[in-house]
Formats: sequence, structure tokens, C-alpha cells
Amino acid sequence: MNIQSDDYMEPVVFINDALFLSGTSEPLLNYDVVLDPKKAKELLFDQNLSEPYLNWSDFFSALISDLILDKDYKNSQKEIIDNAKKLKGDVLKDNIRKRKAFLLRKKNGLIDNGEYDLFVNEVTDEAVNMLNWVATQRYLKGYLEGSMLEEVFLIFKKGCMPCGINRDGRTLSVFNPNVLKKY
Repeated sequence: MNIQSDDYMEPVVFINDALFLSGTSEPLLNYDVVLDPKKAKELLFDQNLSEPYLNWSDFFSALISDLILDKDYKNSQKEIIDNAKKLKGDVLKDNIRKRKAFLLRKKNGLIDNGEYDLFVNEVTDEAVNMLNWVATQRYLKGYLEGSMLEEVFLIFKKGCMPCGINRDGRTLSVFNPNVLKKY
């Protein structure tokens, strides 16, 4: 794929953005909004879910299966990992990012919030995995407007966590960490 690294690396770079899992005060229209962090984690990680939810890992696996089978899949992973290492290599930029994240977190009312920290710690690996798959899709196929992986990225860019899918196979469940904020 002949695509700029800035385009396919955008989701990976976003992991270090202060908006990552910071929540939003905007309405989340067209989503099944989950208000309980325990329910959000259940939708993400549990196998046996009640109506109206499908198993997230099964859904996500089906979503990415064609990417894994792509002839350039191994190259995409190597390129993404190499570029991610380059991004992490700049210590000054990393310190500036951390300070900016701290200030934004303070502004957003998340500075000393154990419940929020616990939630983020428990879901970050899954979130990073999802964003890496968005990057992989962009590397292999380019930007696919309207694709489910791009929709997942849009949710992250709102500061929220995609955590499930309804049985209709189209309606994403979203957890807004804003409910964990203490003002």
C-alpha cells in the first residue's frame, strides 16, 4: 500500500494523546451508551452476554480476519512497530506529551481519581490493540470511510471506549469515562 505513515500511524499516535479515554460531554448519538464501568468491562471481556449484545472478541476477530490474511500483513506489523519505536525514541517530545496530558487531565477533573485510573488500567491493552488494528487496516487498505474500524477510531477520538456490539451487528456500545469524573 502506498500510504503516508502519518495516515496509518494516526491511531497509534493517538494512544499518547491527552484525549485518549478522557471522556466527552458531547452527546453520543447513534451508540448504545453504557454508563457503568463494570458493564463496559463485562461487554469487552466476558464470553456469555445477555441480550442484546454479541461477544466483542468474536465480533472483533471477524472484523480483522481479512487483514490477518492479507499478503502484506507481516510487512504492515513491522512498519507499524518500527514507526512506533521511532515515536517513543524522542524523550523531549515524550516529556512534553506527558506534561500536556497531565494538564489536560487536571483540567478534565481526572487528576486524583482512583476509579477512573482503575478503569483505564484495565482496558488500555484492549484499547491499544483496537487502535493498532485501525492502523493495520489503514496500512493495508488505506482510509476506509464508514468501515467499522474507522468508527471504532472515531469513538476513541471522542475520548470514549468502544466496548460492545448489539446483535444487529451495527450498533456499537460505548463507555464514556466522563461518568467517572469527580468535580
